[in-house]
Amino acid sequence: MSVEICGIHLKNPFILASGPRAKDSKDLLRAAECGAGAVVTKTIGPEAAIVPRPCITRTLGGVINNELWSDLDYDSWINKEIKEAKKGGVPVIASIGGARYINGKLSYDSTPEDIEIVAKGVAAAGADMVELPAYDPRTMIPLLKAAKKAGLPVIAKLSMITFEPDDLGIAAKKAGADAISFMDTMGNVYKFDINTGKTFMGSHTSYGRMGGASLKPFMVYGVAKLVRATGLPVMGIGGIMSGEDAVEAIMAGAQAVQLCTAIILNGHEFFGTIGNQMEAFMRKKGYGKLADFRGLALRNVIEREEKGHEIFEPQNPKIDKDKCISCGLCIMACPWGALYFVEKKATVNTDLCYGCSLCTSLCPTKAMTIDY
Repeated sequence: MSVEICGIHLKNPFILASGPRAKDSKDLLRAAECGAGAVVTKTIGPEAAIVPRPCITRTLGGVINNELWSDLDYDSWINKEIKEAKKGGVPVIASIGGARYINGKLSYDSTPEDIEIVAKGVAAAGADMVELPAYDPRTMIPLLKAAKKAGLPVIAKLSMITFEPDDLGIAAKKAGADAISFMDTMGNVYKFDINTGKTFMGSHTSYGRMGGASLKPFMVYGVAKLVRATGLPVMGIGGIMSGEDAVEAIMAGAQAVQLCTAIILNGHEFFGTIGNQMEAFMRKKGYGKLADFRGLALRNVIEREEKGHEIFEPQNPKIDKDKCISCGLCIMACPWGALYFVEKKATVNTDLCYGCSLCTSLCPTKAMTIDY
C-alpha cells in the first residue's frame, strides 16, 4: 500500500491531517506508532492562537469546530515539536499559515513575509513537506511563492468555498504548488442546545465549521476535478471515515488521504483499523497495489463524458434473494411503491419501477444491484 508524493516515500496512503489530534509532537508520534503513513502538524503560525472554548461538538456523521491554528507558538514547533515528531519514522508535513493579533483583534491576512519565515523555520527543523491552506486565487499566488522559498515540496490545501476546485488547482499549480490536498471543513454553521437555546461554540461569533462524513461527496468530486485539471498528486481530506471511503477517494484519483474527524472521534488507533479495512478490500477484489484501482472511477467519468452516455429508460434492480434479509428498508423508501415482499423476500414491480437506484444504496447486504 506504499505511495510516493513529491519524491517522498509513505508506507501507506493514510495521513494524519492537521487538526486537534495533531496538536503537538506527542500526537504526531502516537499517529506514527498507530500506523499513519505520514503526519501533518496543526497549522503553525507566526503567533500562537488564542482559542475560545468550547470549540468542538459532535454532529451527525462528524463534528463542528471553531478551532483556530496551533496554540503552541512558532518557537516551540521549530525548536522542539517537529524535531521530536521526526523520531516517529514517518514523513512530517508542516501545515503553515495562521494569523496575527493586531491591536488585540484577530486578522486572518497572512502575509508572504510571515509565510516565508515560517516555511524556512519548519524546513530548518526537519519537516519533509509544507502544507499551505490557500482558498482564494487572488491571495494564494504570493503566499505559495513565499512558501516555495524554503526549498521544500509545497502542498496547496484547497477548499470549495467560492471557487470551483479545478480553477483553484490550476492557479495553485501556476504558483508553484507541487501537490494538492482537498478539502477543508465547510461552513460557517450553527448548532444550538435545544434545552437552553445556547450555542455549543465558545467564540463571540457562535458559529463553527463542519467536518466528517457529509463532506465526502464534495471531496471526491474535488479530487477528481483536481487530478484531471492539474496532473499533480492530490490528497483527499473530508469524510474519510472507513476503508471504503479511502478506496472511493483513490478511485477518484487521490494519491493518498488525510484523516481528521475519524481520528478525533476514534483516536489515533483508527489508523490500524482503516489500514486493515483497505487490505481486506484489496484482497477481496484481487488488487495487488493501489495503482491497480487508482483513478478507476475518474476514467469511467471521462469515458461517459466523451461518449455523452446517459440513460433515460428505467433499469430495474436485480435482487439476489439469498442475500435479502427481509429488512424492508427498500420497500419503505421506494418513492414509486415498486417494491414489495413475496415470501419475505424483496421483489420489484417492473411496471412501477422508475430505475432511480435508491434501493440499491440502502440495501445493507448488497442484495440489490442495478446495471447502468
